[in-house]
Amino acid sequence: MFPRGSPRSRIWPIRALVVDDHQPMRDLLRRRLRAMGIIDVWEADDGKRALAILRDFNCGDPDVVICDLNMAELDGLRFCDQVRRDKTLSCRDVPILLVARDADREVERRALQRGATEVLIRSAAAYDLALHLPKIVGIEAPA
Repeated sequence: MFPRGSPRSRIWPIRALVVDDHQPMRDLLRRRLRAMGIIDVWEADDGKRALAILRDFNCGDPDVVICDLNMAELDGLRFCDQVRRDKTLSCRDVPILLVARDADREVERRALQRGATEVLIRSAAAYDLALHLPKIVGIEAPA
C-alpha cells in the first residue's frame, strides 16, 4: 500500500513506458502505476523493444519511461544515451527514471550524465513512484 495521502484515486492524464527484462518487476510497476490511477502503461522487455515503441508514430509519446538499469540486451545507460542522442525520436525529452538494484554516487552520476532524470533503488522503486512521478512529469499529485 502507498503511504497515507499518496495519489491513487484519480486517473492522471499521463502515459508510462515500463522497460524491464523481468516480467515480475514489470507486473509490480504496472500494479503500482494503476494504484496511482495511471492506466495507460506500455511495456517492453528490453531496451531495443523500448526504442522501437518510442519510434512508433502510432503510439504517441509516453510522459515518463521507467527503465531497469541492468538488462542483457540494451542496458539502461545505453538506452538513455540512445534516446537522448537520436534526433528522430519525437519523445527524446521524455523523463527517464532508471531503476537500479543499488545505486552509489558513481552509478547515479553516470546515469544522470547519460540522460536519466532520476535513479530509483529497485527495492523501493514501486513505492517511490508516488513521490517522484508528479514532480518529474510536471503535474500536481491528486489529493
